[in-house]
Amino acid sequence: MAFIKNFLLALRRKIDNIFYIPSSSLKPLADEPGLWYFKNKTIAHALGAVGGKFYSNSLEAFNLSLKKGAKLFETDVSFTKDGVAVLAHDSVEDRLFSEIKGETASLADFAQLVPEGVFVILDIKNYRRAKDVAKVLLECAAPEQRERFIFQITSSLQFREIKEVWRGFKNFHYNFGLDGNPNTAIKFLLENKIHTASVAKRWALKPGKLKYLMRYNIKCYAFTINDAETARELEKRGIWGIFTDTLL
Repeated sequence: MAFIKNFLLALRRKIDNIFYIPSSSLKPLADEPGLWYFKNKTIAHALGAVGGKFYSNSLEAFNLSLKKGAKLFETDVSFTKDGVAVLAHDSVEDRLFSEIKGETASLADFAQLVPEGVFVILDIKNYRRAKDVAKVLLECAAPEQRERFIFQITSSLQFREIKEVWRGFKNFHYNFGLDGNPNTAIKFLLENKIHTASVAKRWALKPGKLKYLMRYNIKCYAFTINDAETARELEKRGIWGIFTDTLL
């Protein structure tokens, strides 16, 4: 029964994407040059590569990327067994923070290290814990520090939960493609003035797929691009920027 339910859900999503017709009532977003995304088109994925390693989310990678001139970063956030938010891509839910403190930084500590003019997208690995991440920033970071962080969200529910913690959180980035109906997702972005979205490379390279987002002036970042030729091709197709480990 579960298999049939999941199959029908996947089929409906496929149909929604193929036959998507934008609503004529939706209006494009106006550019806001002062926002974080406007001058920053390259995102240091997982804080950038260091020593040939990807997904390190390490302070060493962060400092190296800063030296290369990076101003926009993405980092993964996971929670330890004792509830500490840390910079980690892989699950650490079975480990105590005291056991991995030398391996990774806590989000609370990292928030104090991000300099003015630098922005960090937070990829929360457990989508149910967006509110908990917002609470960490509210408790440990001053208002001007909080504004350096951007919540990557996958649903309107996460958006509402984060706003419940502190309505002052204003920087959001949407991971597009997880909603069943693209029209629903785009309507949500426009209503809440969320200017940017992530799209997978395979999605970005399909002819016509970007036109719906571009029609509403939603800026698209493709992930994860480590090939300069692919990056140039995506730019020609209208991609605003890229997540990258190495092209900094």
